[in-house]
Amino acid sequence: MASSRSKTLPPTPNLPDAIASGCVTVNNVEIWYALYGSPLSHQQPPTVFLHGGKISSRWWANQIRHLADAGHSVIAIDTRGHGRSTDDPQVSLSYELFAADITSLLDHLQVPSANFVGWSDGACTCLVLAMSFKHKVNRVFAFGPNYHPNQGIPYAAKSVPFVLDLMNRMKEEYESISPTPEKFDTFKAKVVAMQACSPSWTQEDFSKINWVATNTHQNSPLWVVTGDSEELIQGWVARSISDMIPGSVYLSLPDVSHFAPLQDPEGFNNALDQWLSEKTKG
Repeated sequence: MASSRSKTLPPTPNLPDAIASGCVTVNNVEIWYALYGSPLSHQQPPTVFLHGGKISSRWWANQIRHLADAGHSVIAIDTRGHGRSTDDPQVSLSYELFAADITSLLDHLQVPSANFVGWSDGACTCLVLAMSFKHKVNRVFAFGPNYHPNQGIPYAAKSVPFVLDLMNRMKEEYESISPTPEKFDTFKAKVVAMQACSPSWTQEDFSKINWVATNTHQNSPLWVVTGDSEELIQGWVARSISDMIPGSVYLSLPDVSHFAPLQDPEGFNNALDQWLSEKTKG
């Protein structure tokens, strides 16, 4: 009997060819980015992809290729310390700092606002952007977020069948593209320290996200998304976040886990298409 796709970790895809890429100095670090699809234009906000912890934008390659091929402007970013971006060893990592880096990068690219797709830590960064940098945010697709450190599933790593592959892949990929390939253990410890104490949000924090759909729920620009077989974050968390954001959409994707963008690219891409086709906030 074939295993459920939610129990698999497909190979990390390769990013498509970029129309431009580079590093920008922001907040004492170098942030790597790449542009795909249609050239940036003030007529249409680009879609920015924010990856999860201890990985890179490469993990979004299936979705980036899909939107770029459909004619969207797409920006991939490696979060500070991750992938090709550098880190400041004197500064702790935080979702707020990630968000500040991203807004500074967008200012450099002369992008007034964007759509944001985030995965795990990237989803948490999307929510910070919606709370604190809403002038930069057109819409949000937050996949696999949490809002408190205690919302992980206890001992989850022991029950994930591909955990060793995941850990090895994180290390090997970091060492292959990082400007400091010898510092994976230090980098990993900084990410783990951040995740151990954040995010820590309440209803008051989510009340800062005041997009309210005026028609049917499909008109909301903010979606909170999970997999129905989520194995790292407790299953009720995404619904709880959506409940605290009036007018947001909650979506559970079938037979996928925290790694849905790899496990079911077609289904994930279809959800992105629907999200992008709805009305923008007004």
